Order: sequence, then C-alpha cells, then structure tokens
Amino acid sequence: MYKDLNGDKVIDGRDMKVDGFPDHPEYVFGSNWKFGYKGFNLSLNWVAATNVSRVWNMDYRIPFTNSGHRGLLSYFAQNCWIPNDNGWAPGREDGTLPRFTKTNYPWNSMNSTLWTVDASYIRLKSASFGYTFSRNKFFDKLRISSLSLMFTGYNLLTFSKMTLQDPEAKADDSDGEYPLVKTYNIALSITF
Repeated sequence: MYKDLNGDKVIDGRDMKVDGFPDHPEYVFGSNWKFGYKGFNLSLNWVAATNVSRVWNMDYRIPFTNSGHRGLLSYFAQNCWIPNDNGWAPGREDGTLPRFTKTNYPWNSMNSTLWTVDASYIRLKSASFGYTFSRNKFFDKLRISSLSLMFTGYNLLTFSKMTLQDPEAKADDSDGEYPLVKTYNIALSITF
C-alpha cells in the first residue's frame, strides 16, 4: 500500500520522501583480537557497519524477473499476499510482499519503504586457530626447528537483517548474482 503523504488524495510522485540511511555506512568498525596460551594461538578479525540502508534492486522486487523468464524466488513466494478467496491456494492475507503477477509488477515494484532494508552488519571476517608444537627429540632427529598447524577461515559468520545479499557489498554492485564465499584453509608450517 502506498500512502498519500501530502494529503492531496492522489498517490503520485509528490508523495515520495527520503527514508532510511545512505547506502554507504555512516559508521564502520573493526576489531582484531589475538590470544595465546602455551602453544595455542587464536586470532579474530571482526568488522561491522551501521546506519546504512539498501534498496533491493529489481531482481528482488519483481516476481519472475528478466521479462518473466526466471523462476519465482522462494522468499517472494513465502511472503507474498494471497487473497483468501483465490480458489487455488490457501490465502495469506498477512503477507508482507505484493502478490506475484506478471502484469502488475511496475506498480508493485516502485521504490518504497517495502524494498528498503537495514544493511547494518557484524561479520567475523577472518579467524585463525593454531598450535605450535614444542621441540622434542623426534624433531631434533629430523632437524625440525619448529612445526605449527593452523586452521584459518574467511567470512565465517555474518549477523545482519539483510539476508538475501551481502551487506558488505557496494550498493551499486548488489545484483546478488555471486554468493558470498566462505573460505577454509589448513596450513602446516615446518622450519628446518
């Protein structure tokens, strides 16, 4: 539903207003934590941003996007409005998205607060956990001066209300065509 903001009983372009925050974060945070105990070490890199909004691009607003040649996105099907008396499916009159249709999408997909989402996030950008083995007779026999085993991960956790796209991506690069990549590595370091 669109609201007649200026009270002239006509819903048109004069009823538009700025809503939310800019698409570049007003505040960006970072924190590096390092812990060590005996041979163990742990390193965590957290990043965060707040006071940032994104408006879903058309690929997320129009059902059957790309001129109706794509499938219906599951989040759209699960949250769309369906009248109770439709005769073909159980109604869902508490749906938060417009009913899906090929003919009315220009009206349903206009810029509005419906398509604006809080893109604030907290992310564990990288983490590493390792152990450095103590020197012993076996290492001396092999002439190993140090041996370490390490597990590292990248983009391990993200906490955000923006779930369909990467909240850290640039606003003008938010097609969502490539998923956020998580990377896991195991490393063995031997020094002779």
